[in-house]
Amino acid sequence: MLASLIDIDRQLSDAVRELRWEPLVAVFTALSWGWVKSLPFMAAGIWHDVRTRAARPPLLTAAAVLVAYTVANLLTTVAKDAVDRVRPEAAQAAIELPASPSFPSGHASGAFASAVVIALLVPKLRTAALILAILIAFSRVYLGVHFPLDVAVGALLGTATAALVALPLLRRRPSAPVAPR
Repeated sequence: MLASLIDIDRQLSDAVRELRWEPLVAVFTALSWGWVKSLPFMAAGIWHDVRTRAARPPLLTAAAVLVAYTVANLLTTVAKDAVDRVRPEAAQAAIELPASPSFPSGHASGAFASAVVIALLVPKLRTAALILAILIAFSRVYLGVHFPLDVAVGALLGTATAALVALPLLRRRPSAPVAPR
């Protein structure tokens, strides 16, 4: 079964590579820059907390993004070292292959960790954050530096990490008792 899954993974990767179009390669290359997977989300958190003077402490949203992103990246590094999956062939990649192993995708885990924190804590930005994370994750397959399974597992790892960080922040504080009149 694992062999079949890996074969499907390679076939999907080949199919995506066949869709490459030079203007999109440039767009997806920009989406693959390292800072894109966290800084826009932290900026959105800062903007939200400052603009709305949220009931949470100032900058808590950005701090939650940073914590989720950092933990997801640590877990990704551990998983990469444990699995040590080889990346797609360098000759078929649109950009230079990173030196790290392929599984799971660090871009996908970092982007989803960041985006899901924003999606949970700033509902007005949910759609934009998740679309950006999906585009960042897809860029890795489109550019030929990851297989689809690498990206899917990275996205799940980032999502789970974000949920562990952000969900406790959503718990409502008990309301103050109403004084009798």
